[in-house]
Amino acid sequence: MKLFSYILVYRRFLLIVFTLLILLPLPIILRNKEAECAYTLFVVAVFWLTEALPLSVTALLPGLMFPLFGIMPSKQNTVTGTKYRTKKDHMMCKLMCLCIAYSSTIGGLTTITGTSTNLIFAEHFNTRYPECHCINFGSWFMLSFPAAIIILFLSWIWLQWLFLGFNFKEMFKCGKTKTVEQKVCAEVIKQEYQKLGPIRYQETVTLVLFIVMALLWFSRDPGFVSGWSVLFSEYPGFATDSTVALLIGLLFFLIPAKTLTKTTPEGEIG
Repeated sequence: MKLFSYILVYRRFLLIVFTLLILLPLPIILRNKEAECAYTLFVVAVFWLTEALPLSVTALLPGLMFPLFGIMPSKQNTVTGTKYRTKKDHMMCKLMCLCIAYSSTIGGLTTITGTSTNLIFAEHFNTRYPECHCINFGSWFMLSFPAAIIILFLSWIWLQWLFLGFNFKEMFKCGKTKTVEQKVCAEVIKQEYQKLGPIRYQETVTLVLFIVMALLWFSRDPGFVSGWSVLFSEYPGFATDSTVALLIGLLFFLIPAKTLTKTTPEGEIG
């Protein structure tokens, strides 16, 4: 029993060692590139099926073993997918990475819940000036949305000029002739979109609840008119944006995941 417990504890290590040793005669006896490649593939397959190593680590083994066996140089192994990229492709990749980071930052600026920094500032301000009651979801959005639009436009101008250059004639040209690759990509996107089918009931409920949450956040205390928070004037400061978020979260658990149906002797009627 003690031996069995040791085997259970070290089963991953033992599996790695025995797999490498049991399959080792394959490249030793045959002594050719095909056998060495097969040895690598079998080792990777066993490690993948048994998860003796994490899958991400197992995926790196060919990049290590192929150069050691002389099957493929490491440079060729690592740049297989990028050997045909042009300079414009590399610039586009850099541009898209920066666009994701910038858009996330700019989008987080527009709402209090966008980033934790906004929440910390709003809480600190309300604690420091409790009599003000001037920072809420609506007032924050009205102040930051115009600034976010300006920053977004300037960021687009800057990134476009920096990475792709400005060619207004090419950018805004109507009726441009599409290349074969563009037509194929458009067709694939169209097919994948059609596979999605119509909007499902669950997606409709999620959209409606999201819109309701946004409206409740805006209308709680917009500032220029009285909001629904005056209904709880008996308890000032108790109804906050967190109350709305908790209410919507509760509704997600209360609303049925499927449309209600009525069962009859003939079958099920929606």
